[in-house]
Amino acid sequence: MQIGPAEILVVIVIALLVFGPSKLPEVSRQAGRAIREIKRIQHSLTSEFSDAFTEDHSAAAEEAPSLPPLPVKKKAPVKKKAPVKKKAPVKKKAPVKKKAPVKKKAPARTNGKNR
Repeated sequence: MQIGPAEILVVIVIALLVFGPSKLPEVSRQAGRAIREIKRIQHSLTSEFSDAFTEDHSAAAEEAPSLPPLPVKKKAPVKKKAPVKKKAPVKKKAPVKKKAPVKKKAPARTNGKNR
């Protein structure tokens, strides 16, 4: 994205209207300082990252210490066990679902009168 001369002129006119002619030089100096500070921080971070990823630390690193091998113990011979007989699986019965009891309605009372 590039800013052309027309855009710069519009920004200057708006800044002149917002800040006035007396404060415009002070505001522009502060804006210039802020931009310089941002560029300085950006350059610092860029150089730190590039140094961190491009440095070769292999020459300065020490070789990892090695441990002596562990003594090997002789294992006792394994005895064979007698085969275990398996029992036939027990069949489970399906659970019986209980039905909810049905409530019977009482006959309607008529008090001896027909309606």
